[in-house]
Amino acid sequence: MVESKLTVLEKEGKTTTIVCSTDEVLGIIGVADSVRSESRAVIQHLRQSGVKEIVMISGDGSGAVRSAASNLGSILTSASYYPLIKSRWSTG
Repeated sequence: MVESKLTVLEKEGKTTTIVCSTDEVLGIIGVADSVRSESRAVIQHLRQSGVKEIVMISGDGSGAVRSAASNLGSILTSASYYPLIKSRWSTG
């Protein structure tokens, strides 16, 4: 039952957390980030400026990242990164 609920939430593009006591599952939480309203315009501007490849790097699960990216046009995605690894990408 828990696995099926996790699957549903992840297919909706949500990152999931299972809340437990010592011996039972108390609940499942699904959260999703919203894409900032100006993101699509910024990506379009980057493309018009000659940027050929845009990559979204996130610590969220792949379903959540794909869901967010689907609202931004054609960009590459990479999910489940820890903050230290993401910082290495951003500093070159």
